[in-house]
Amino acid sequence: MSKPKTKSDIIRYVIMGVALCVFIVSGVLLIRIGIRYKQDRKNNSGANNFVGTVADSTSGDQNSETKANGETKPEKPAYSANMVIDFAGLKEQAPDLRGWVDVPSANISYPIVQADDNDYYLTHAYNNVEAWSGAIFLDHTNSPDFKDDHTFVYGHNMNDGSMFHGLLQYDGENNGEAFYNKQKSDKGNYFYIYLEDSVRVYEIFSVSVVNIKDNYDAFRYLTDTFTLKDYVDYAVSIEQYDTGVDYDGTSPVLTLYTCQKDSASGIRLMVHGQLVDVLEPKK
Repeated sequence: MSKPKTKSDIIRYVIMGVALCVFIVSGVLLIRIGIRYKQDRKNNSGANNFVGTVADSTSGDQNSETKANGETKPEKPAYSANMVIDFAGLKEQAPDLRGWVDVPSANISYPIVQADDNDYYLTHAYNNVEAWSGAIFLDHTNSPDFKDDHTFVYGHNMNDGSMFHGLLQYDGENNGEAFYNKQKSDKGNYFYIYLEDSVRVYEIFSVSVVNIKDNYDAFRYLTDTFTLKDYVDYAVSIEQYDTGVDYDGTSPVLTLYTCQKDSASGIRLMVHGQLVDVLEPKK
């Protein structure tokens, strides 16, 4: 004869049942998340079919500089702008294509698209397929030739390491200063915007983290009363660490934006680069 269930037994069984349900639901959600990541990665990889590389790199001005005390600064790494992109073929899949961004130090390489607003490509891939990871996209107000004084490029920070997640290596909270200094003698702190007629080379000069809820200046468009100098002065004033690279005062700036954590937190990482060279595209 079985022992009668006590009140504590019933409570224990209920708790075990609830825990089992939570475990099952969590497992299903994790599987669904994994499937979505896999689908997005597979879709985004299609863009790589239109990209090739050439063996040689394009060097910039890599001469050593002599300091006032007679010491010499080490030579910077050569530009690694060695990608060849079939823009005509890629445009058949991505009518909104504007260029391609490559950040070798952060393992980032994606097409850049642009919509009529800054919402569409938060949930759509470069080829207009609905995607959790969205796309890397140009601010809807910016010129598609990337010749504005200040250009904004956005991308999600995905937990699987895709899209702009690699930029977090520059985050001061992730020992970004050490990473930046290491790249000075490794791949260089350059990123490249590939266009059909040129390759624009930017050097990272400042890294900042802001809360979009109370740092309005970080996202302001340039006007007659809020100039590029005003923006750069503001960005440098809140930078996480001194990169050792000063803004030259005149060059166009391109800012890469991503979420430092989750999008709901409002915390954004900004990586600022100044234009240092414009190269002929590889053939």
